Amino acid sequence: MNTENQLIKVEEFTTILQTAPDALATNKNSVVRCNDAGKTLLDTIEAIGEIDNDELDAKVAEFIEKAKITVKKMNDRRSPLTQLLTRISKEFTTLENEISSTNKDSATARLQVYRNNYAAKKLAEIRKKEEEARKLREAEEEKNNYRSHLILGLEEYYSKYFNRWSEQLISLYNNITLESFDSSSRQINDFVTVYPVNEEFSKFSDNFYAVHITNEDKTAIKKEIIPGIMKNCVEKYANDISEIKDSLLIKLPARKRELEQIEELRKQDTEAAKRAEAAAEERAKEEEQKREEERKKQEEAAKAKIEASVQQFDIFSSFNAVAAEIPTTTPNANVTKRIIINNAKGFMEVYKLWFLGEGINMSLEELEKIHKKFITFAEKTANKEKEFIKSPFVEYIEDVKAK
Repeated sequence: MNTENQLIKVEEFTTILQTAPDALATNKNSVVRCNDAGKTLLDTIEAIGEIDNDELDAKVAEFIEKAKITVKKMNDRRSPLTQLLTRISKEFTTLENEISSTNKDSATARLQVYRNNYAAKKLAEIRKKEEEARKLREAEEEKNNYRSHLILGLEEYYSKYFNRWSEQLISLYNNITLESFDSSSRQINDFVTVYPVNEEFSKFSDNFYAVHITNEDKTAIKKEIIPGIMKNCVEKYANDISEIKDSLLIKLPARKRELEQIEELRKQDTEAAKRAEAAAEERAKEEEQKREEERKKQEEAAKAKIEASVQQFDIFSSFNAVAAEIPTTTPNANVTKRIIINNAKGFMEVYKLWFLGEGINMSLEELEKIHKKFITFAEKTANKEKEFIKSPFVEYIEDVKAK
């Protein structure tokens, strides 16, 4: 743009500026005379309280018409000056607009677009990394949940098997009689201490519902977790069953003597035999209670150990997830949300949000100012189309103006 052709000549500026004092003085005098004439009429009308005859109304109409003519003359006197000032202001703003970032054709605005696109590209890359990190984190969390599912589930599955067979072993001892002593003793002595781990683990139902991990992931975790659990269960079963079995075998001779004594008593004194038998049963219950308490204590200790190992998985997973979530670089950009309305109904949603969040707290005057276009449209519809809003909150009044 050739800005030199738009510059205002000094002679033109000086000539117009020199007329300003006289034009301003003339306009001041016109205002004084108009106000004096208007005040005379107002005094007359206010003394009466209203316009009460056609002659007075005609004088008022004539004054209003002359006032309009006076305003036009005043405007004509100041127009050269105001037009000149507008032209000068325009010259400055035109120059500023050439390099302003608000002018989409300026080099500044065009360069800003490239910067915005670059920042958006970098932000999209970060969002992509964040999404990948989120999926990785969720997958790692699900893997840990599956590990926990396997560990806790198999341990519980083993515990049920152990409790069932340990109770059966103890029951052989508790229900022993003189008649069954030899056969029951052999059963206790021959009681199997080998846990059939392959057979039992094959019956375990893996009903874990996976979202992020694949069957291959589950297979890999099984290979990681199950062998250690199998080995532990085999060793634990052999040790625990053997411990119960040995303790029972040690007590068998004493148990036999006790049964023989009760049998002798039964021949001599039935009541004494019953008391001895009851005392034996009570001791058996106390021993069983002690074994149960010890078993629960061991189960709680084992459960705590398992939970600690599961928490280790969570800790390592958290470290990995945090490391994956840290972005390498962050774009130097102000990221804000911008609304694009793709359907006319969307404007109603935006308006509802604004009104409930801000508009409802405004005064009627503030709302009238903001909604001026809407009110003007409603008035135009009422005056031309005779279509009215039917609501207790909207009132129509007649605005009468004399022609």
